[in-house]
Amino acid sequence: MTNELAIWAALFGTIFGGVGLRLTERFVDRKKTNLDYETSLRKELREENAELHDEVQDLKAETQQLRKEVDEWRIKYYNCMDQYRDYDTSWGEHGRPTG
Repeated sequence: MTNELAIWAALFGTIFGGVGLRLTERFVDRKKTNLDYETSLRKELREENAELHDEVQDLKAETQQLRKEVDEWRIKYYNCMDQYRDYDTSWGEHGRPTG
């Protein structure tokens, strides 16, 4: 009976040991899959963040250029207004021609 009990114990140990090993492998593989997925998400987010950062830098540069253009047009406008005022006052001093 001792041999028979030892055989059954060995058989059950082998079966349950194999099942336990498979469950452990499955658990480790699932963790690895989750880690790989999380790593790929982080990489994708980093790339997207870099692209958005570049886009923001481009938009800042464009905004700065547009502000310079607005300032140039503002100066041109005030110069035109000054010339108009000078022209208008010179007509006021000499009288406007009548048509």
